Amino acid sequence: MAKGNYTGIKRVYERSYGGFLSTFSLGGAAPLTEEIVSELGETWQTLNIAVKPYACMAGLHSTIDCFNELQLKVNPTNIQSVSIELGKGAFDHGGWEPEYPFTVTGAQMNVRFIAATCILDGHIDPRRFSPQLINRQEIWDLISKINVLHQPDFDKDKNSYLTSRVKVVMNDEQKVETEVDKPTGVKQALTNVQIREKFRKLTKDIISEERQQSIEEAVLSLDSSSDLSTLLNLLKPTVKNILS
Repeated sequence: MAKGNYTGIKRVYERSYGGFLSTFSLGGAAPLTEEIVSELGETWQTLNIAVKPYACMAGLHSTIDCFNELQLKVNPTNIQSVSIELGKGAFDHGGWEPEYPFTVTGAQMNVRFIAATCILDGHIDPRRFSPQLINRQEIWDLISKINVLHQPDFDKDKNSYLTSRVKVVMNDEQKVETEVDKPTGVKQALTNVQIREKFRKLTKDIISEERQQSIEEAVLSLDSSSDLSTLLNLLKPTVKNILS
């Protein structure tokens, strides 16, 4: 594309509609434009960027952690109702009522799908969004029992806006409840070991174990490498579709 003189918009930050600053400051204070170049080349933000553990919208990760805590207490066949409370950001982006059928992107952004999948499968990975699994009848049966609410108390400050509270009522009227204020990856950053485990899970069965290990070794030696061709050559060959 670059060879064909294709370029992006020149005012990618400042555009009033669709620009980075206007898009990512909606609902918040006016952006500090001077911060774009402040300490440029001196302060590096890479280590301040969190790695997501789950394959869906970040605002739903606290809900996943809630279901991880409740997993041993919840039997999918014995659920009467589920209530999920979210802050405004997560609610607006992920609390909408879904319509059949789910698309991959829609499912990744919908808390009802994520909750139902957690209950049925116990985890969220890219394979949950495959054509064989994404619109299972069991998913839609559970979705009909899930109610999503905006909880204004979670909007009070930056320490609570990612909070999720989950309540599950069983058919025998037994109730279980839990709350997570900050999800895995935010409350405590993923360790190097966890990041490597995530890479291995994501690439399992779509590339060979030998290629998997070689990519891992090439990435981990970048600091001491003066030639990126080894890594680039490892990344070039096609891979299997993780959703197929």
